[in-house]
Amino acid sequence: PPPPPPPPPPPPFFFHAEDGIRESVASRGLGDVYKRQAWHSRNLSQPGPQPVQRKQPNTWGLFDMQGNLWEWVQDYYAPLALETVNQTSGPKDGILRTVRGGSYRNQPESLELWQRGGSPPKMRQDYLGFRVCADP
Repeated sequence: PPPPPPPPPPPPFFFHAEDGIRESVASRGLGDVYKRQAWHSRNLSQPGPQPVQRKQPNTWGLFDMQGNLWEWVQDYYAPLALETVNQTSGPKDGILRTVRGGSYRNQPESLELWQRGGSPPKMRQDYLGFRVCADP
């Protein structure tokens, strides 16, 4: 038989996190997924940021996409509006930068990726971090 067609290109980085959670939640339930894949206020053995890759990866094989540290993203922050909820990028200018993913200080219910916050770019806290990634 002919070889199978190549898989479609992966969705943008944001969707790797969201799809990994969505697929897992459908089969196991939200509480179990966050217990296995994310550090949050209800599953810490000691307070503060946790070492990376100590929880299970999501469906895409990515670790720590939610919880542990809020992650700085490139976008400027704007309040969440119904018409922008499905947009993966924010405004091109502004005062505050967007953070996503929640941290070890948050309840598991606050780790949904659609939730985001805004912080001044010069703000430094132990619950804020960033992820190095490439755009091929």
